[in-house]
Amino acid sequence: MADIWSLYDKLDGERAQCKKCPKTISCKGGSTSGLLRHGVNVHNFRVKRRIPESVVQPEDVPSGSKQAKSNTSKQSTIEPFIHKKPMNEMFARLAAQDGLTISAITNSKFIRTSFAQRGYQLPLSKTSVMKLIHDYYEIAKQQTVQQIQDKLAELHFLSITLDEWTSSGNRKYLNVNVHFGDGAFFNLGLVRVKGSFPAEKILEAVDQHLECFAIRDRNVAAATSDAAKVMEKFGKLATFKHQLCFNHGLHLAVCDVIFKSSETPGDLLEESDSDDEDCDSEESDDSKDATIPGLYNSSNYRPVLLQIRNICKLFRRSPVKNAILQKKVVQEFGKPLQLILDVKTRWNSTEQMLARYMKLHGCVAEALKELEDLAPVSTSDLESISQLYDALQPDELAAFINGKAEGPSNKQSTTKASKSSIIHKELTLFEITGELTFGLKSLFNGLKSIKPTSTDSERVFADAANICTKKRTCLADKSIHVICFLKSFFQTNV
Repeated sequence: MADIWSLYDKLDGERAQCKKCPKTISCKGGSTSGLLRHGVNVHNFRVKRRIPESVVQPEDVPSGSKQAKSNTSKQSTIEPFIHKKPMNEMFARLAAQDGLTISAITNSKFIRTSFAQRGYQLPLSKTSVMKLIHDYYEIAKQQTVQQIQDKLAELHFLSITLDEWTSSGNRKYLNVNVHFGDGAFFNLGLVRVKGSFPAEKILEAVDQHLECFAIRDRNVAAATSDAAKVMEKFGKLATFKHQLCFNHGLHLAVCDVIFKSSETPGDLLEESDSDDEDCDSEESDDSKDATIPGLYNSSNYRPVLLQIRNICKLFRRSPVKNAILQKKVVQEFGKPLQLILDVKTRWNSTEQMLARYMKLHGCVAEALKELEDLAPVSTSDLESISQLYDALQPDELAAFINGKAEGPSNKQSTTKASKSSIIHKELTLFEITGELTFGLKSLFNGLKSIKPTSTDSERVFADAANICTKKRTCLADKSIHVICFLKSFFQTNV
């Protein structure tokens, strides 16, 4: 093979003369494409393309030798130094951590292009994407099991919190969480509940779910749940201690004090602010109202609470009326502030409703006067509500502290008579030596792990509600469990 210019003579800077024929060919700007076409098509010449010197091997080096291979391997890229995450982990993070639906992950052109640029081949079906997420769940589950076993080897005992939840698709689930004395927390996901769910079945479901994570009953110091009758019976059947949720008790106590004892506490609290609910039911006379020394009788609060709730619903249900209120709110506070309506499933929501109304009372009064609709709360009633709000502050603070992940644990525990003497001996030994024995360390860690509330389950249910929306009712029970578990897993393992 010959170089292309060996076939031509340069006439000037723009033309070249072929040595085999009288043909002159343009080569403006040093272009050799015309010269190449003429030499190949007319004279059947084979021309040699120029090869960069960096890949040209010396003539005395054999092509298969180690030196030749080392010369060709000098052109390295950055790709071998880039750590690529597994595709199943990336899909799991998109679904659980970022909250994207499986359909959005599969159909997104941006996600598909981004994966392709990183060298991934995105599956074409939603089933394949979900299968990859389930595959990563098995990896995360094994890692969680190992972490729990390591904690048990160190601390010996754990406690659990559990609660039931019903999704928007009218399916019931049971959540179980694991807690250790050093503050470690593991969400074990959701268990689907089908049919009747008495205490015996709850205990069986909890045992089976704990076994899936290699946890035995002997490792469980206590379980914390709400005060439902079925949960109280569950606590009696269990071999471990049972702690009732303090926040749930606070909520019921506040409702019993504020509202009449002859009525269900939840009767005056709405599940939601839908239009088909009526809060103007007639009041029944009852002389046995709950009272607190130093406060108004609970019957004095009922009318004004209903009045505030009706005012909140008036503005929440009408965009036109709410726009009038927000105009006045922005003029006074510089930003929009919505009225809050208390709900049955939220602790301390009445306190939040009263706080917001007292803050916006002036704006609400002006808006109601302009609308000529409901009457605003009178000055005397507002003073009564202010006293009620002040009385609720300690309960709100107690619920906040109890619900914190590092909140105080309930360390009250009774021991059987057969164990009391052993504990007494170990305590005596501790007083003499000043060092905790193995038994006291285990008991101490077990007591520290007991949680005063089941608030962690409520947080899991809040995440599950964002997954089980009305538009995502077709998700399988296993998929809901997997996504909820992975969301907590990614939060724990940052």
